[in-house]
Amino acid sequence: MKRILLFVLMSFLGLNLFAQVLMQQDFSAGQMPPTGWMVFGNTANWTINQANMAGGIVPEGMVKSTPAFNGTMRLISSGVNTTGLTQVIIQFKHMFDHTDGNSTAFTIAVDTRSNGGTWHNVWTKAATGDISAETVTIGVNNTDVGSSNFQFCLYVTGSSTNFKAWYFDDITVLNPLTLDAGMAAVTIPSSFVGSHILEGKFVNVGLTAINAVNVNWQANEGDIHTTNFTGLNLTTGSSYSFTCSDSVALVPGVYNLKVWVSGVNGLATPDDNPVNDTMVKNIAIPEHMAMRRPMFEEFTSSTCAPCASFNASTFNPFIAQHGDEITLVKYQMNWPGAGDPYYTAEGGVRRAYYGVNAVPDLYTDGKVTATNTSAVNNAFNTSLNTITYMDIQSQHEIQGNNVIINANILPYANYSNVTVYVVVVEHITTGNVATNGETEFHNVMMKMVPDANGTAVNLTANQPLNLQFTQDMSATNVEQMSDLLVAIFVQDNSTKEIYQSNYSQETGSMFTMTPANGATGVLVNAPMSIQFSQPIRMVGGQAITNSNVADLITLKENGPAGANAGFTATINSSKTLITVTPNPNLKYGQLYYLKVDTAENLSGVHTMAGVSMFTTETSTVGLPKVDQVQCKVVPNPANELLTVQLSDNNIVNRIELLNSLGSIVRNIDNVVAGERNIQLYVGNLPSGIYYVRLLGNSSPQTLRVVISR
Repeated sequence: MKRILLFVLMSFLGLNLFAQVLMQQDFSAGQMPPTGWMVFGNTANWTINQANMAGGIVPEGMVKSTPAFNGTMRLISSGVNTTGLTQVIIQFKHMFDHTDGNSTAFTIAVDTRSNGGTWHNVWTKAATGDISAETVTIGVNNTDVGSSNFQFCLYVTGSSTNFKAWYFDDITVLNPLTLDAGMAAVTIPSSFVGSHILEGKFVNVGLTAINAVNVNWQANEGDIHTTNFTGLNLTTGSSYSFTCSDSVALVPGVYNLKVWVSGVNGLATPDDNPVNDTMVKNIAIPEHMAMRRPMFEEFTSSTCAPCASFNASTFNPFIAQHGDEITLVKYQMNWPGAGDPYYTAEGGVRRAYYGVNAVPDLYTDGKVTATNTSAVNNAFNTSLNTITYMDIQSQHEIQGNNVIINANILPYANYSNVTVYVVVVEHITTGNVATNGETEFHNVMMKMVPDANGTAVNLTANQPLNLQFTQDMSATNVEQMSDLLVAIFVQDNSTKEIYQSNYSQETGSMFTMTPANGATGVLVNAPMSIQFSQPIRMVGGQAITNSNVADLITLKENGPAGANAGFTATINSSKTLITVTPNPNLKYGQLYYLKVDTAENLSGVHTMAGVSMFTTETSTVGLPKVDQVQCKVVPNPANELLTVQLSDNNIVNRIELLNSLGSIVRNIDNVVAGERNIQLYVGNLPSGIYYVRLLGNSSPQTLRVVISR
């Protein structure tokens, strides 16, 4: 499906205590067709979908493109008694999924009839692209209304090659009230930074024409903003798309955005049905944003001649130029002919997920991309310039046939109903050479972890998600364990949009430092340790012994430029644990910088350098009591500017900003006594963890802050 930039929340209108419901179908029985209904056409195309693509509650109805057809098929309702009525309302929720990369019109429609007679059209949509979830309201006043056997049908007409599926739910026929305006849609991103216009739609579901409506919005318990709309003349079933005069501008946080109609036709009292007047949408205003890393997925095969042509002429040159800027996974398919020897069932799951029926087929951030140079470059540039509210940071190590993965998803906004996919790929393979002339293949999917369904999650703003996996690769097609990459991406389960992607960073050995970074109250005589997950040696292959292990360790006061602190270091016989003992004891109330330099595992893969900055305990013997500065850093995470907020007992005269290695990257000297808010510009610093250190008459105080783009 095409990417839906703005989340459109649609509401079912009219199911309440006020309106007279003549018929309702929500497919909760899980039967297709429902009891009393019938299908005209191939019943195999009409089915129950265990999801809520149309915006209702699971399950829902759907018509799909397989088996193939070319013509008209109908889902026909049971009879409804409309005796004595001259007008009814038909409402339903729906979402249409057009064939990707195809703009040929495919018709979806609603007809009515009476007593089994001729069908009369009451709603038609010639869809040339996707239609996001919405509620359709149809006012029907034709000659079919008044019959004791009134029927309607949802139907499709055209070639099945021009659509994937039409989803529908909550189908209702009701007898309209006299005056009834209902809120039908609220259109605003679920997350944004700055201000954003508020748009939406209200609909007339009553008998009386509507000429004036007030649209109001309120975030949590904040101010009420009202926009007046007059001169409308909306007849039954007609809708009006509105834009509020006041944009939504909120400070970072999570909000219930309430939007409602009032003053219908100038009345001070509610209309006949107040239940459908209001919609509420949850929005999150993140403190900062990130830039998206484009995610490319290619479906290909070593038995596919067009695949070889596309790779050689377009995709391989593109990867040579932009490979360091993207995340790439290739799924080898089991056709044409015998198919690629490295096809796996997990690749087949991804093929079915996108509805791939030919190769080569390319997807960027979950959207189909034509296999030509212009389309690939356009998709890349569009994705690269897309703002997102998520980062992915991951490390992995290889031990024998196992890949050990430690992935962290860092959401800066709420992302519900998403899946985290972790994919082990091999950078270059040659063992799957077949008939298309290619002799090597890149980023071939070897295993999806834990499987092709990924890990379904709901992400909450500023609450990191940690996922850890150990994957045995011995039963896969891996040619060289040392040539593996781990790709990670987060995908929306409804729209298929990929919000962010990244590669995991390989390390020779993961390790844990004690005291942990940011620890306080550390005992002055306590040994420090670095625990590795596998044996290590010096870079270059030299063994690490008690005689040279100290060469890997740095221990200083305050930071990397501070005074050296004495220590002794040892390593255990299995070369997995370094112990650092202070000699003499550390100072009380002092910030320390402990660093372990890069080493390598026994396969020669480098470990990462690591830093822990911690503060020791404060002595209560022989020292005067010192007032602590109560302060904080906002916003945290920060993007362009961060502000250090000091309390009234300000005794700070120098502020330093240190990176994760303990290097001072910003500082302010001669802080004016009594100044409460001090700003630091961080817009040109790379994303990462930093520390604000406050120096004055009391013991140094350190605050942790995250900078993220």
